[in-house]
Amino acid sequence: YKKSKLLSVLLSLFIPGLGQIYLGEFFRGLKIFIFVIVGVIIPIILPFIWIYGMADAYRIAKNQNLMIDSIKHLKERLEFNPYDYDAWTGMGIMFIVLGNHTRALNCFDNAISINPSDIDSWIYKANLLYGLKRYSEACECYDKALELNPHHLEARRMREKTYRKIKT
Repeated sequence: YKKSKLLSVLLSLFIPGLGQIYLGEFFRGLKIFIFVIVGVIIPIILPFIWIYGMADAYRIAKNQNLMIDSIKHLKERLEFNPYDYDAWTGMGIMFIVLGNHTRALNCFDNAISINPSDIDSWIYKANLLYGLKRYSEACECYDKALELNPHHLEARRMREKTYRKIKT
């Protein structure tokens, strides 16, 4: 769901960092709050930190809302054509950015079931699995991508990196 840019800015106005926390960026908000505490000790930097916190909260909300709009557009494409594997892959990427890894994997699986020869979907899925430390599954996806294109540099490099993770 969309987050309010105005509310995130107002929260940051009253309590620096709270706008970021509202937007799901807890550590970023905490960092801004700590900088404000330092700013109380060194008052000259306090207004700059405060303004940065409000602008940052606005920017985060705007970017998150753009991603949500992109997902809506991709869903509309899929309603029109549920076999649009590019739309499934695009939605998977959006869900990665939003931090919803389960939905991202489902999207990549849908894209792969529609077009098993789409190397990009295999690599995105493998990279996500690698990030989730599911190394064996990631290796299987990299292997499949390399079956499709044995010269794909990213797939080769990441497969080797993943095999090293499994061995350690």
